[in-house]
Amino acid sequence: MAEVLLHAYTPLLIWTGLGLLLGPWLPRSWPRLVGRSLYWVGVPLEVFSLARHTNFSGQMGLAPAGAALAVVLGALLSLASLHYLMRRDLRVDMPPDRPTGGLWGRHGSGKFATAIALSTSPALAPMVTNLETNFGADCGVDLAIDPIDPAKAPETAPWWTEPAARGSYILSAMLGNTGFVGLAIAPLFLDASSAGFPAFYAVSQNVMGTYGLGVWVASTFGSTGADRSLWGQVKTMAAVPSLWGFGFGVASQPIALPSWIEALSHGSVGLVIPTAFVLMGIRLSQLKGWDCLRVAAVPALLKTIAVPALLGLGAIVVGIDPQLRLGLVLMSGMPTAFACLILAEEYDLDRSMIATSIALTTVLVLLAIPMWLKLFG
Repeated sequence: MAEVLLHAYTPLLIWTGLGLLLGPWLPRSWPRLVGRSLYWVGVPLEVFSLARHTNFSGQMGLAPAGAALAVVLGALLSLASLHYLMRRDLRVDMPPDRPTGGLWGRHGSGKFATAIALSTSPALAPMVTNLETNFGADCGVDLAIDPIDPAKAPETAPWWTEPAARGSYILSAMLGNTGFVGLAIAPLFLDASSAGFPAFYAVSQNVMGTYGLGVWVASTFGSTGADRSLWGQVKTMAAVPSLWGFGFGVASQPIALPSWIEALSHGSVGLVIPTAFVLMGIRLSQLKGWDCLRVAAVPALLKTIAVPALLGLGAIVVGIDPQLRLGLVLMSGMPTAFACLILAEEYDLDRSMIATSIALTTVLVLLAIPMWLKLFG
């Protein structure tokens, strides 16, 4: 196993380290340019090549089912942990008839929501004037509730009182970086007959996760965004280039293509992987999200440890082929997706929490892979 890890980690650490070194010196527009190039050209070519040479008979249909299970399981575990945190923080002396916004409410629940709801009361208005929303080192919300004594330190409401924070918390545990990091890492640990599994998984998560359930969660908890209708989401999913690359790859399996197309598709894999690692390093060098480490630790552990462990155990019980089982565990345990930051920008969610989760899960994945190889390889 040490030799396999050395073979996989050497390019990862070298290219990611190069990105970390170059990141502070590159123009701010370069990461987006590289990312868009990978999104529209590099990754679709890689997916095309993998799909074209993969046998989808047998248990290969596990990929879309596994991707859907991983996304849903991540969402359910994050909701359960969020519900626990909210109930724990609600164990305070409050009026028995206090109004609450609930998990899906626009103003959350508990002390923060009660303060907002009671702010119309003349007797309690002085206590809730001068309300501020300011996510700080503990991702909390500072409440200046004592205008009579400005020197008095403000109380801090729980971070979950903001819908944007709850949305980011859920997305961080749901969506993995299967398109860039997953396709660069997982095939290194699988044999040739299963090398297409990660591509099938990545496309499935894009459709059902990022541009399906992910957009719905972001639009539910966010305050801005473009077309949130069902038709708008369908159009967004239809425009995903890796989906088209996968479709063309499968459709072209019985067709003999010119040698230059085959060489281009094969060569794209060797170019996309190091470029994706460099981009990850550049993005990590630019993240400013470690201030939410304590809060982001929970979805990070759910994403990289809990979800793949549960899916791996389920795969053993069901009797899934060991190679596909390992592919499922590796892909479901990839770091939080950079696409979560795109959704956060689009729907005005908490960027800091997602940035912290991306950085933390990237480190956790490197520590978790040897464990997955030992348990499920």
